[in-house]
Amino acid sequence: MRYKICVWGLGKIYNRLVNTLRYFESIEAIAIEAVTASEVPDCRYLDGWKIFDKRNLNEVSFDYVVVMNQTDFTDVVNDVMTYANVERDCIIPFRVLEIPNLNFETYIHLKKSRLSIISNNCWGGGIVYRTLGLECLSPFKNLAVWDEDYIKLLKRLEYYMGCEPHFDTMNVDIHSKKEYPVLLLDDVRIQCNHDTEPDTAISNWLRRRDKINWGNLLVEMYTEDIRIEEQFLDLKQYNKKICFVTHASQKRDTFTLNFSLKQNELWEIVNNHAVYGKNAVIYNLIELLMHDIERDVIKRTANTKGVVV
Repeated sequence: MRYKICVWGLGKIYNRLVNTLRYFESIEAIAIEAVTASEVPDCRYLDGWKIFDKRNLNEVSFDYVVVMNQTDFTDVVNDVMTYANVERDCIIPFRVLEIPNLNFETYIHLKKSRLSIISNNCWGGGIVYRTLGLECLSPFKNLAVWDEDYIKLLKRLEYYMGCEPHFDTMNVDIHSKKEYPVLLLDDVRIQCNHDTEPDTAISNWLRRRDKINWGNLLVEMYTEDIRIEEQFLDLKQYNKKICFVTHASQKRDTFTLNFSLKQNELWEIVNNHAVYGKNAVIYNLIELLMHDIERDVIKRTANTKGVVV
């Protein structure tokens, strides 16, 4: 399917990605129906595409708006929603086009699926959603859950998601040395290590919890404990799950990641592989999240993609 695109923004990011836009047009993944910006040049076409004043976007039909802006992204999104008369879900940040080996149609399928990621750290709750420009539909953002608590939570996920969070204690982050609140869901502790105040942590949890799409869950964790890995993989109630480890493993839902230069902890490897631009990557993130192809295919593909440096 060829998706109709409006490109919003004509500055340096547009210039950097103009060839990328042409590539996706050449493979018939997209058709650029309009280019616009807060201020447009006094001409009818730019790079072969028709220019529209933002106030005249009602004259053109499109499926998605790709925003070529980073510093004022929130303000631009508000402008797009106003002048292009589109919902937030129809807006795609430019960084999506920079994803290695991007299949645009698969990305759109993922976007429409409204995936909720259950995760024991920031990989699923924040980093993946930001990388892919997707709405975060998970309370597991900016926090961590220790292995034993996480397995306990996953065994009765709906029960624990129904528990009201209560402030337990303040803990100290071993890296930043800053205090953060720990919340209790019955007997499970949630380490809110990106918050500073208990009330804020509780408010964030409740607001994000209400967004869970129970019809499309993916459960992820990382661990260096083989016993925990086995307990995680034994959770048969989840059709889609991923476990990142550092030891060699041939199990279908386990991915082995290796330490790279200046990486000392597993969470660093896990998080870096979801942030394009830092390192080479050993898996296709979108295919991983779609979970609709065999994992050994993804792993074989990973072996051809280079070495993480």
